[in-house]
Amino acid sequence: MSGHQAWTAQRSRCVLFICVFLLHSSTGRTTPLFEACPRQIDESEIKLISGPVGWQAYNPNPLLLRAAGFMGGAPPSKIDLTPDSSEKHGQGLVSTWTFERSVAANAGGLWLTCAYGNRGELTLSRKISPSIVECSVIYADMRDGADRKVRVTCR
Repeated sequence: MSGHQAWTAQRSRCVLFICVFLLHSSTGRTTPLFEACPRQIDESEIKLISGPVGWQAYNPNPLLLRAAGFMGGAPPSKIDLTPDSSEKHGQGLVSTWTFERSVAANAGGLWLTCAYGNRGELTLSRKISPSIVECSVIYADMRDGADRKVRVTCR
């Protein structure tokens, strides 16, 4: 085999590897969670049942998603689960939780929590499937004042 033929064969293998990798990535080993956090809570969805006497409450702006995480049990239990790992990627961060099926079956199951506002003033929570074994929360930009783009993926 000549040098040119060897280089062409090596390049073909490399292109094939990239195509297989992209196909594997797009077929869903890790897919966005169907219960993923809504990007924002519109002002029309926020209602204050009662406030201080003589005051009328309203919210002029939507609350943006600020963070996500996981709980063992329903929200009143307040059992926040700590990520198994967190890695910085440029200005971003990826936090990963690994769940044991026994934990998911006990204590009211696993719950996704989504925090809204500058400091998590409002939280939405949703129970997730006990078949999920790992989830990651990906923050595209963790700088102060940045519009955080938060994505949740699970498998």
